[in-house]
Amino acid sequence: MSVSVLVDHTKELMATLEKLAKVGSIFVGVPEEKASRKSSEMNNATLAAIHELGSPAANIPARPFLKIGIAKAQKECVNILGIGAAKALANFDAGDLVKAQDKAGLVAQNSVRGVFTSGELKPLAESTLKKKGKKTTPLIDTGSLRTSISYVVR
Repeated sequence: MSVSVLVDHTKELMATLEKLAKVGSIFVGVPEEKASRKSSEMNNATLAAIHELGSPAANIPARPFLKIGIAKAQKECVNILGIGAAKALANFDAGDLVKAQDKAGLVAQNSVRGVFTSGELKPLAESTLKKKGKKTTPLIDTGSLRTSISYVVR
């Protein structure tokens, strides 16, 4: 039995693999351009870190919203990226993976934002409720932190 090469896509495949190797990573959080806050000297990135990790010195418990949101979106994002990578290889077009990264980034961003209103966060302490008045949702006073959550591909 003999084997014949009808079409050789080696060059296209290698070029696509080289482009795929240069495709960036997805980061979800508070990018620098969304860090500022109108209502406070503290920026959104600092506020996010304090809430995510807690601050024992300020008696602020950790309320990890990034970890929760990313974990909830992880499986869907992996599937989106897998399909994008497969399309990129099948079409010899790294742009398919870039599009998938944007889609996965948006899924992760929305998942993290959703944690703020999902009811998954530990309820506020009585002392905090007294300070906040009618605003009883953890991590939401103005909504600035929630809307600052975004994704970037680098």
